[in-house]
Amino acid sequence: MTLPIMNRPLSLEGLQDVLSVIGQYAPAGTQAQPGIAFSNNQATGFFLQSDGSIGSVVNGALAFSMNGSGQISLSSTAATPSQITLENTNGASDRCAITFGSGSASWQIGKDQSANGGNDLYFYNSLTGNTPARWTQDEQLFINWQPTTVLTSNAYAKTGSPIVINNTPGQAAATVGTSIGLQVNTIVANVNGLADGTRSEFGTYYGMTIADPRETQADINLWGPDIHVFGKFTDDSTQREGVLIGSSVYLRPMAAGSNTKDSTHPGSYGMAICIAPPDAATLTEYGVASTKTSYPALAGLSIVGFSGTTSVTGGDQTGAGAAATFGLRIGGEASGGGSPYIGWDARSNFVTGAVISDFTTNGLLITNPLTAPSGTAQWGIYNEAPTYLSGVVNAQSAALGFYGATPVAQPTMWQVGSSGALSDCITAINRITSNLTSLGLFGAASS
Repeated sequence: MTLPIMNRPLSLEGLQDVLSVIGQYAPAGTQAQPGIAFSNNQATGFFLQSDGSIGSVVNGALAFSMNGSGQISLSSTAATPSQITLENTNGASDRCAITFGSGSASWQIGKDQSANGGNDLYFYNSLTGNTPARWTQDEQLFINWQPTTVLTSNAYAKTGSPIVINNTPGQAAATVGTSIGLQVNTIVANVNGLADGTRSEFGTYYGMTIADPRETQADINLWGPDIHVFGKFTDDSTQREGVLIGSSVYLRPMAAGSNTKDSTHPGSYGMAICIAPPDAATLTEYGVASTKTSYPALAGLSIVGFSGTTSVTGGDQTGAGAAATFGLRIGGEASGGGSPYIGWDARSNFVTGAVISDFTTNGLLITNPLTAPSGTAQWGIYNEAPTYLSGVVNAQSAALGFYGATPVAQPTMWQVGSSGALSDCITAINRITSNLTSLGLFGAASS
């Protein structure tokens, strides 16, 4: 810059005044020629943009601007820029953070929350004093939610959830396809067990629900996964859903011998329910003595319910319908395989349909029908196939087919030879008669 020739001496104080005026009223400039630039790089500096905002250029490219409302914009010509880099040079602490808001109602996002050189990433809410989300150095995500809502009636009402995912397929536009609210893929790579016999274990989902023994709870219900599935609201059966399943498990054993169990391989199961005491380490973790005992559950598997309107609260009420056609179904029929993963007319195949063992009182207890038999018979056991019954009562050595009746020696009750000879038919009839007589269900006519 060339200063004009002055016709009077200028003091240092006066020169400072002149320079301050020059700095205050610098030329507006352009992005190519900033109004305030540097002597060794005229393309780097500051200039006034046409809308009154301040812009900063680096080598002629806009890098920073701030408008009259205080909004800041950053730009970069790099392919993979880090437009803001925060670094703590304290040495012992790596705390770097950005705070949104001020005072007691602010949020902070930062690194190394404990200021001890850690590499965690955290979100902090100063209003609650809580850290709702935190990634550890090894990238574990912790969600910490501290609900404060206290209900005064209907404790079943919702108070919220730490994670809510709203998946609304077809809302924006009609859609065709499969949409999943949450998908987690656990892909097992190169892993091993240990020489002590323990195996590395992997799963897609693990849930723990526990009442903290260090706190006081009253009248609470505890759940593992709580799954609610609603079908389509329609009285038109042609508009019903293709398949409705409360919980679907698709197991695909791919290793030979998956159906066997031995001391080193516990077997494979479509669904397993295990009721057992906790390990000592878990009890100690929650401040419970390792000698604490566990107790029996009411049922290992409970299938209950009924259908009807909202006024129906019990299966024996007027208007109540059946909860299901089958309370428990094992195997398929030609009318359906029971899963969308196999053909609708596929039959199942089991070695044993059901096995009941390791019981102390009753292997199978059938009791308490919904209504007393009236007109149509109610069968405690209805079997369309031949039935073989045997066993012992208490310490008796003699086998019994039915309690209180000694079985006959013939192993077959009604089996006719393939020849269909008259003698075979007579033999079969005699065996049936003999068996029914021994069971007290049939006797010779008396005069």
